[in-house]
Amino acid sequence: MNESANRQQSAQCPGCGEGALHPHIEHNLTEINGQNISLPLHYSVCDHCGAELTNSSQSQANKRAMVAAEKQAHGLLAGESIRALRKQYKLSQIEAAQLFGGGKVGFSRYENDDIVQSQAMDSLLRLCIAHPHNLINLAAIRQVSLHAKTRQDIQADAHRLMIAIAPKVQKLLESAMANERKNRAVTASNDLQHDKFAITERSVWKAAA
Repeated sequence: MNESANRQQSAQCPGCGEGALHPHIEHNLTEINGQNISLPLHYSVCDHCGAELTNSSQSQANKRAMVAAEKQAHGLLAGESIRALRKQYKLSQIEAAQLFGGGKVGFSRYENDDIVQSQAMDSLLRLCIAHPHNLINLAAIRQVSLHAKTRQDIQADAHRLMIAIAPKVQKLLESAMANERKNRAVTASNDLQHDKFAITERSVWKAAA
């Protein structure tokens, strides 16, 4: 009875018309941009004739896996990272498209790994992830009106980021100042040695004269 129920839930094999198709996933190594990346391959197998077939959803999953692998191999943001940025600041896909370009459908395809974003788009997204306040600057440039709550969230994150990196910046400044003082001391010492040498050289010439 369980076997019969499972057959009814599974799609019927279009090849033999008797068996049921059962989904499978196998991983294959593929070289992209000099990197070996494991790609999941989605397909179904007929339990009667053994035919291996892919339906539309499996084909879409395979295509998205390939696009995600291409992004990974070329050091581009994954779709989930792009979606996380949009959701973090509660931006609709229309607002995101207005800010970054690409159109509503295009931005959705970036998020779903349906297409690979350009290097320029990727750089713009990374700038806004690293420094959230760039979203406000971008909105001003694109003349996009952001919700008050979105602006507050962006400003709060930018402030937290500034507080977090302030100690590192302070250390870098202190290190730079210490190096500057050291270089000045070395320069002063070299100048002093040069002056002493010049005085000694003049003394030797006078004595020789």
